[in-house]
Amino acid sequence: MIEIVSPGNKDRSHSIRSLIDKTPAFLARGVHVLVVDVFPPTPRDPNSLHRAIWDDVREDTFVPPRDRPLTLASHVGAQEYTAYVESVAIGAPPPDMPLFLDTLTYVKTPLERSYEQTWGKAPAEFREMVLHPEQFPDAD
Repeated sequence: MIEIVSPGNKDRSHSIRSLIDKTPAFLARGVHVLVVDVFPPTPRDPNSLHRAIWDDVREDTFVPPRDRPLTLASHVGAQEYTAYVESVAIGAPPPDMPLFLDTLTYVKTPLERSYEQTWGKAPAEFREMVLHPEQFPDAD
C-alpha cells in the first residue's frame, strides 16, 4: 500500500490519529506500507509522522535531522517489523523508495519522476492555482 500524506492528514488530532492507527493495523496483517510525507512536522507529529507511526509498533528514538525534516518510510509488514526511512530536505527531490511486495522483494517507486510527469500534464489553470493560491481566494 502507498500512503501519500496530504495536509488534511496532519491538520487535526483525529486526522493524524486515524493515519497513525491504520498503518500498524495493516502491518499486523502483513501488508507492506510506503508512507510518503513531504510536509513538515506539526505539533501533532513533531519528530515526523514515521516516528508517530513507529511508536505504535515499537519504541524508537528516530528524529529527522533539522536540515531534512521530511520523511519517507517503507514499512515491511512481517513478524519482525522493519522500516527503511529516508529524511529529505524541503525543496529537495524525493529519492526512489522501495515498495515491498514480500519481505525480501521490492520495486522502486520513482516519486520525483512520477511527480514531474504528472505536473507536466496538469492543466495550466491548475498549476497557476497551486503556484499562486493568493490569486484565487475563492478556490477551495
